[in-house]
Amino acid sequence: MTIPTTKIRELLAFRTLLQTGSASETARVLEVSQPAISKALRQLETSLGFALFERINGRLRPTPEAELLMPAVDNVFASVSVLTAASQSIRDERVSQVTIGALPTLAHVFLPPTIQAVTQRHPKMRISVQILATRQIVEALSRGALDLGLVHDLADESSLQAEDFGQSTMCVVVPRGHPLATARRIRPRDLRDQPLVSFSTQSPIGQRIAAAFNRAKETFTPTIEVSASTALCATAAHCGIAGIVERYVLALGWWPTLRAIPLSPAIALRPRILSVRHRPLSATAKRFCQEYRRVVTELLPEATS
Repeated sequence: MTIPTTKIRELLAFRTLLQTGSASETARVLEVSQPAISKALRQLETSLGFALFERINGRLRPTPEAELLMPAVDNVFASVSVLTAASQSIRDERVSQVTIGALPTLAHVFLPPTIQAVTQRHPKMRISVQILATRQIVEALSRGALDLGLVHDLADESSLQAEDFGQSTMCVVVPRGHPLATARRIRPRDLRDQPLVSFSTQSPIGQRIAAAFNRAKETFTPTIEVSASTALCATAAHCGIAGIVERYVLALGWWPTLRAIPLSPAIALRPRILSVRHRPLSATAKRFCQEYRRVVTELLPEATS
């Protein structure tokens, strides 16, 4: 047998005995019995294939082989010390970090309360957030630049793991005084002759809206195209026009003059967490996901697990 097969406690007994010079003192320092020390030394000597101590004039004396072995044993315990310190740092979250790519809407609505909750529970956690489009998030995850992607259920990539939870819908927002402001429900044909601000037809969410309009035999042609829901609502409120947006963005309360009206047929939308399928999540990323799920399901009135 060779040194890698020996146990740390046997090396510890050997090292401590060299330092104390006494089996009884070694047993006291290590808080074990003296027979346990003798047994550990015998097992170590058997593994190594040579004697480590000889009794001379009633005292245990290290053999020359033991003295030659001591620097290597010191290196073992130095490595163990480094490993222990690194493990403690990870447990204490001194080096815990999660890098997240998020859509603008999700970053504005769900990220702030998530970050608040997770940093209260784990104050040493470091969080890095990048505001990106869906395709950019997918690409960054695929090349390992992100730990998590916060998107809608619009992205599908075979190399990525997807988890959907909660549920919401798209709605039409109109300012007070708009011709459609008193409507209880708005259909695609109601928007045919109305100026409209919404997402680009080239974006995943724009394509979903366009597909719903096509099924209603209408064409989705926004007058103004934007890439962020907050800009969409601000434009609708400022310009006095209708917009199609995720319903939950109005939870921000930033546009009190806008009214949200259901769109018929409904366009469902679910938050989604993306991660790399074949790369395990760190404990830090798992903690973040847990808080994000909780925040989303609490804030979405339609939320389901």
